[in-house]
Amino acid sequence: AMICFLACLKEFGEHAARQDVLHSRHPPFAFPFPLEGDKVNSHTIKLTLNKDARWTKALKFMLADLKLCASMSLLFVGNLRARDFRDHQTSFPQL
Repeated sequence: AMICFLACLKEFGEHAARQDVLHSRHPPFAFPFPLEGDKVNSHTIKLTLNKDARWTKALKFMLADLKLCASMSLLFVGNLRARDFRDHQTSFPQL
């Protein structure tokens, strides 16, 4: 399940990077800790045959990447709401 979650996280990052390139935002989205297969920043998230300290570090890196995704999502949703508000602002009375 952890490996599948990591794959979803990586897919989100790839989508965000494509959107940044499409909309000419520089630099494009990138994780601070690279995701590759079952590894985050070269630390595996598999619990079997893994020392607790290395597994914990892998999860720490994964959570840092997830936090960046959450922040980016909130900014994106905030921009959409601000744009929607501006589009409908003309129908509100001017103060």
